[in-house]
Amino acid sequence: MGIRAKLMFPMLLAFGVFAGVLHFYWAPDWLERERQAFIQNLHEILSALEPDVVRHLLASDYAALYGTMDQQLQIRVSGGLKL
Repeated sequence: MGIRAKLMFPMLLAFGVFAGVLHFYWAPDWLERERQAFIQNLHEILSALEPDVVRHLLASDYAALYGTMDQQLQIRVSGGLKL
C-alpha cells in the first residue's frame, strides 16, 4: 500500500462514518419530525375551517363551500404557506 492510500484511507473512513450517521440516524429522525409538523399544521388549518365547512355542508350550499375553499387556498398560497 502506497503512501497516498495510507493518507487517504482515514479521511475516506471518517467520511463513510459521517455519511452513515447522517443516513441511518439523522435523516430518519429529521423526516419524522417534519412529518409530525406537517400533520400538526394540517390539523390547525382544518380545525380553523371546520365551522364554515360544516355550516355549508348542512345547508347544502356547495357554491359557498367551494368559494370558501378557494379563498383559503389563495390565502395559504399567497401567504407563503403551501398545502
